[in-house]
Amino acid sequence: MFKSSWIKLKDYVIYHWTVFIVILAVMAFVINIIIFFPGYMSNDSVLMYYVARGAIPTDLAPVMLGLIWRVLYRLTGSTASILFFQLAMLWTSLCLLAVYIYKRSSSKLFSLLCLSVGILPFVFNLSGVIWRDSHMTFALILATSLLLFLNKIKSKKWHAVSFVVIILLILYASVSRYNAIIATVPMFFLAIRMSGYVKKTWCQIFITVISIPLVVFVLFPSINFTMGATKSNNQPGIMLDDIIMVSKIDNLKKIDMPQELLQDLLTIKGCSMAKDVLVDNIDFCADNNIRSVLYANHGQFQRIWLSVITSDPLGYAYYKAKMFFHVLLPINSYSYIWQDGIVSNKYNETVKFPALESVGSGYLQLSSRYLRATFEPWFWLLAGLAILFLSIVKRREHRLVINILCISATLYIFGYIPTGATPDYRYIYWSVLAVIFAFILYLLDKYKIKHTNVK
Repeated sequence: MFKSSWIKLKDYVIYHWTVFIVILAVMAFVINIIIFFPGYMSNDSVLMYYVARGAIPTDLAPVMLGLIWRVLYRLTGSTASILFFQLAMLWTSLCLLAVYIYKRSSSKLFSLLCLSVGILPFVFNLSGVIWRDSHMTFALILATSLLLFLNKIKSKKWHAVSFVVIILLILYASVSRYNAIIATVPMFFLAIRMSGYVKKTWCQIFITVISIPLVVFVLFPSINFTMGATKSNNQPGIMLDDIIMVSKIDNLKKIDMPQELLQDLLTIKGCSMAKDVLVDNIDFCADNNIRSVLYANHGQFQRIWLSVITSDPLGYAYYKAKMFFHVLLPINSYSYIWQDGIVSNKYNETVKFPALESVGSGYLQLSSRYLRATFEPWFWLLAGLAILFLSIVKRREHRLVINILCISATLYIFGYIPTGATPDYRYIYWSVLAVIFAFILYLLDKYKIKHTNVK
């Protein structure tokens, strides 16, 4: 009797495999929430949490996450509402991808592998951390998963609704980070091209280009105005590294500037040389008094910066190349791949299941020991370029989606050449997921060709 019941259950699961995928995705979603509940938070996250609770933000960083969190908090009264939102995007996208793969390949194992993406250490580690990077990434992969189904929708009404949702997700990703536009422009093009609404390529490109000023000059100011964000000037934070790393002490002394500012720049330069700081000198080498002087003289920085880089353009190019090399190959001891729970905050929010935090931390420590390359930008840059090359050469069914995902992923990494970045894994999180999705679609095309030839 038991054997007969098991066979019936097995047959039912196989017959209703799509339903089984959905059930597994929901279970994974719930487990993911429990592990990170109410959402891990760094100092950046806590600032957005304060915004959600009514604090007035500055426009130093995008405030869209704070806006969404504030709406969700007022609707639910729960800190964890934002965690539910971001993990819903992640597991919905993986569920849709798994269903799509199953429908196109009839492979149950292949579809399960798609769902397992969510438990890979280099995906799991940031999945429950409340960061702009997570929201940007999950919005874009959800848009990608929806795009795969877009041309399969027969109803014109639901096709239009799906397209609007896709565009809204891409727009949300675009305003999640100031540099997100580098990654989202190719995704805008992909959405417009796959929608079927615009036939001519030049029109598709034109509409895509229009999205850039829309995001930069309309959406960002509108969101800041809605939140009442105060204006800030971050020229010292943006330009300080270039000034310190490219200038020579004698040349720096020759530039016309307030004496107090000069002394502080020389102090930072001395600290930078002693500690071998490559980026983020304002955090590593400036105390509160020095920072106050820097920001008080923010109007001087553009002139000083131009004077420094024009006097030594080769030195500037060398510094940018060296900085980007360190972005691609971060020093292990400084690489930031895991957020330890929730930092101290005025609302006394803490991790609700500390034992699970220890399990997650142990999982990441073990993974980073044996899979170190998967947490470093060079790996995903090379993987993205390799898949892009193969896709261009093979020219298979999903080549457009694969190409755009790889282009978006590599552009996002290359986007750190002018700005630089500390060795923080979250800065390449979108590139990681984009390359994984591209690889899955490449395998799907290869799988279909192989099994078609066998038949």
